[in-house]
Amino acid sequence: PHVGFHYVIGVDVAEGKIPDGQKRPDATVVLVHRMRDGVQVAKMYGQISEEALVEPLLMLMEYYNGAWTVIESNSSGKHVCIEVAKKYPRSRLYCKNDEYDEKGRRHSEVGFRTGSNRRIAVGRLASYIDDRTITFHDEKTIQEHRTFHISTGGKPEAMPGCHDDHVSASWLVCLGMASFPHNLKPYHPYMKDGSNMPRNYRYARGAGVPRKGRSRRAYG
Repeated sequence: PHVGFHYVIGVDVAEGKIPDGQKRPDATVVLVHRMRDGVQVAKMYGQISEEALVEPLLMLMEYYNGAWTVIESNSSGKHVCIEVAKKYPRSRLYCKNDEYDEKGRRHSEVGFRTGSNRRIAVGRLASYIDDRTITFHDEKTIQEHRTFHISTGGKPEAMPGCHDDHVSASWLVCLGMASFPHNLKPYHPYMKDGSNMPRNYRYARGAGVPRKGRSRRAYG
């Protein structure tokens, strides 16, 4: 991450569902984008349970300058929202309806719950892609966007036999960009005396190496 830059993270937590025509369940996807130009800079992806996700996610959020983070709160994502909120500033976490907040009054519920608003979220993503507000560099992310469509029943979803976890994380990034609080203060987790070293320091020194089945990628 670049000093002084803001980053946005979208987190789609796996629910363990197996899409029609697939043998593998859905995956947890965490996408990191630079706020100023919407460029994808990193990804964490794999069959990661909600319990195992919390600490690596906190490391990533702190490492990227205290990123503004949107976590989908459906199903197992609720557990991640609760646990992350215990250890990370709420001022840097998306809360319910933040994109509509104009008076600074925030809802107490952390995270974004996808439901009937799915079509709105997909529409925002499509608009951001069309006008190049958001840019992807990861092959898997791009491929899942190519196999995402509107079904004959009118539902935005992956084509049969395909996954849409990266697409879900992408629209959460777009929501983060739309709701980003421009009065967000710089994030300074380091202590002058070296005590209470944050997770990103431990990560940078080699701790927190992904276990088998996880993958992290960085693009710049």
